Amino acid sequence: MHFSFGAGLSAAAGIVGRAAEVDVRAGVGGYAACYTYSCSKGAFVGCSLEGSIVATRAEENSRFYGNPSICASAILLGSLPRPPAAAILYHALSDLFEKVER
Repeated sequence: MHFSFGAGLSAAAGIVGRAAEVDVRAGVGGYAACYTYSCSKGAFVGCSLEGSIVATRAEENSRFYGNPSICASAILLGSLPRPPAAAILYHALSDLFEKVER
C-alpha cells in the first residue's frame, strides 16, 4: 500500500507568476519528498491539498483473471493472457492508437 499527501500554492498576475508544491509519498520501500517550483504568466491564484492511497486488491484481481495465485506485477507487465471481460476496452484502445498513428 502506498500513501501520498501534499499541498500547493500558486499565484500569477500579468507577466509574473510563481507556484510551489510539496508532496510526500510513503510506501513499503520507504518515503520520499517531492518539491516543485514553476514560473507562469497570466492571472491565477490557487491552493490545493491532495492525498491518495494506492492498494492492490488481490481478491478482485484473482476473480477477474480467474487465477487464484495472480500478482499485480504479472498484470502490469502483461505476462498474462487478456481477460475476455476486457475485450471491449482492448478493442477501443487499438482503434485509438490506429487513429493516432495515421
